[in-house]
Amino acid sequence: MKNKDIKLEGEPPFNIAFDGEFSWEILLHIPLVYEAHLNGLLGETRSTSGTKPFYYFSDNHVDNSPPADCGGKLHYQGGSYDYDYEEIFAKEFDLSNFKFPPYKEHYSNLARSKNIHFSKPVVAINNKSLEEWGYGQEAQNRIEIEELEAIVKHYHDHDIIYIRANVGVDFPDTQRSIPFNDKEYMRTFENVYVDEDLSKEWNTDFNTTQLIAHSLAEKHFSVAGGNAFICAFFGGTHTIKRADIRAVNERPVWHTDSYLKNITGSKVIGVTNRKELIASF
Repeated sequence: MKNKDIKLEGEPPFNIAFDGEFSWEILLHIPLVYEAHLNGLLGETRSTSGTKPFYYFSDNHVDNSPPADCGGKLHYQGGSYDYDYEEIFAKEFDLSNFKFPPYKEHYSNLARSKNIHFSKPVVAINNKSLEEWGYGQEAQNRIEIEELEAIVKHYHDHDIIYIRANVGVDFPDTQRSIPFNDKEYMRTFENVYVDEDLSKEWNTDFNTTQLIAHSLAEKHFSVAGGNAFICAFFGGTHTIKRADIRAVNERPVWHTDSYLKNITGSKVIGVTNRKELIASF
């Protein structure tokens, strides 16, 4: 079944659970849940640990289910559906019937209520350092130190928020982390603010911190994967640095001008190396 054809049937309120990877959750599952909320049909929501900030509109959210290896599945009292696996990786994907939560509006309002503000325009960088595609501890899908340096030097007149989740601390995952001294390096710049430090200052969990950060930014940098889907919800200019390997290049969602631009009208630029990254500035 195509994702656009999935409908909730039966007697509401619907108690809806998700089992799977985050990319399918934020792009396909949460819009369906949010639509149920808008229609007054939503009961309980349930998902992976730490996901409450993405379900801010749910009055009864339980986050305790473990992550799955790949793809995504919806469960509710009327049955269950497997979300189509390959559809989200295409260059074009019709999102016209999707009801996306207004994350930028909600989290920029939260920032104002907490008196969070920056004196300069904000750039948000959403990175990761995980084992992927069978490469073990050889990082493939990562914004490297020399690329981070290029971003910071170019945007020296901006405030930069650096985000990279720690697996097992900020969220559960079946993939293992690869050691990376990025946060120590980024802390050497006066105009860079690291997620862990901001979470302490703002008294927020990791996901709330990154959603506030992106809500305040008009320029977003990410790697391919769930990080890129998050950035797509916040408009502005979004540069996706993807691994230049077959497993990623065959998925044009990470390429320039993909359908991700249609979520909030962002400008999507796909790059594979430092030279292309600098040209995107």
